[in-house]
Amino acid sequence: MGKVSIRGLLYLVAAAPLAAFLWLSVQSVIDSYAEYQRLSEQMVVQKLASSGGKIAQAMPAESFATPDTRAARRKASDAAIEELRTAYASWKAKGHTDEAIDRSYAFIVEKEKQLAVYRT
Repeated sequence: MGKVSIRGLLYLVAAAPLAAFLWLSVQSVIDSYAEYQRLSEQMVVQKLASSGGKIAQAMPAESFATPDTRAARRKASDAAIEELRTAYASWKAKGHTDEAIDRSYAFIVEKEKQLAVYRT
């Protein structure tokens, strides 16, 4: 075995920790990206739940609105229902399915048809 120069040994001593640091950095980026992907998938469900919560706030506010605020409250209720439609369509487009969510959405859509009678 030949002699290794001091320069070669110094390069080896410097390269080993740098290679380890590079490997750990790449691994950290891969793990972070996987976590980001998982959270992105969950955002669709969060948006669906949030829009359902907005309906839960908007409908009672409309029912207790004074004549002065009734138009604004109805507009807020309509916007909340439209947001729910969009969130549900986005959730379904991702291929998700859940019996409880489907039933709840169907219930809201069914009751929305009766909303015009209530508003007269």
